[in-house]
Amino acid sequence: MRTGLIIAAAALAVAFASGASAGTPEALYGFCQKTDCKDGRNPTQPLSWDSAGNLYAISEFSSAQAKADSILYTLTANGDGTYSEKVLWKFCPRFGHTCRKPSDPRGRVAVDPQGNVFGVTTKGDGGRSDSGVFYELSATGKIKTLTKFCATCQPELAAHARAGMSWAGAERGAPWDGISPLYFATTRTLDGAGGIWAVTKNRHKFKAEMIWQTTNVNAVAVSDSGVVFYLIGDDQRGGLFKLVKSGDHYTNSQVWTFCAAHTACNEGSNPLDLTIDATGNIYGTTTKDAANNSGAIWKLAAPNYTSMTALHAFCKEKSCVDGNGSSALNGMTVDGTGNVYGSTPWGGNSDIDNKNGFGTLFKISGGSSFANIYKFCNDATCTDGHEADGGVTVDQAGNLFGTTIEGGPTGAGMVYRFTP
Repeated sequence: MRTGLIIAAAALAVAFASGASAGTPEALYGFCQKTDCKDGRNPTQPLSWDSAGNLYAISEFSSAQAKADSILYTLTANGDGTYSEKVLWKFCPRFGHTCRKPSDPRGRVAVDPQGNVFGVTTKGDGGRSDSGVFYELSATGKIKTLTKFCATCQPELAAHARAGMSWAGAERGAPWDGISPLYFATTRTLDGAGGIWAVTKNRHKFKAEMIWQTTNVNAVAVSDSGVVFYLIGDDQRGGLFKLVKSGDHYTNSQVWTFCAAHTACNEGSNPLDLTIDATGNIYGTTTKDAANNSGAIWKLAAPNYTSMTALHAFCKEKSCVDGNGSSALNGMTVDGTGNVYGSTPWGGNSDIDNKNGFGTLFKISGGSSFANIYKFCNDATCTDGHEADGGVTVDQAGNLFGTTIEGGPTGAGMVYRFTP
């Protein structure tokens, strides 16, 4: 098994161990640049921590030689600031296969203190009517289907995983404790099979149950008090909802309607991303409307959630210096002092040749002040990364970790660390 590129030069190791200089992404791992890679390439999914400080994520692209479309990988901390990559599981190809194992994984994974990994897929047994599973990959390397979505539905009715694992503190980089509930979402089907799911543990068994039927869920986040918030994005401009548990039941209510008749639509519509800080303030992004008709970053203040503030309106052009809001914004994070960070896969106009940039990192300070803190290179061969589409997460020291689809040391995407 290929362990991939390890940044091991003495000078870099010292920089990594000391937290690295601010302002430049540092490659922790560069994916294989060939077409027959076994370690994955072009990562797009968000990173998760375990309790030991190791990173986990899905890479959606692998190779025919690996007999997989996607892989689940981990980056293990070596203790000197460097990381080593290891493939934990190769998922079956999504099409043209007879594999009876899960395939086409989506979103963030959760890792318990024992090293078991939990996630969701859109397929699970290779059949046409198959619609995905909630799975567990044990620390010993065995995969098990815990829940199968809409197993008896017709192909046109099948539900699929939409938003990956979330738990209290996930958006702030906190590892899952293995005990508190997990939440994820599936798309709605014509028979109402999609919605918000809760995963609970009873002794040694995990059980996933749908707690609310709904449609077009783009993001799920959980407050420290256990309230589940989710975003609906659709042609009616979308809304923010919350689920509050009382006994064995959940109560659903709409917290905000985007671009409602009584607002100026400065917050935009079609909400896509969601994060919650330690005090319960909610931050998110939209991809349409707002001041420049290209979405915005917004804040909804706790505890009443009646005051919506548009923090920044994205530019409409792909070459915009501040990033492009119509792109697939995802994976915002909050550090220990309340600063909010995120990435865009497009935008960040090049200062050198005025070509389109390929992604930015942004920061919201003090709950209100927006600033770009890095513009990724506009060339797929750039060593600092190109097209930052995997969102960001944060460690306890306030360093940001994310992925780029291309660029990096090998040109095939990388996992990076960035010190604000």
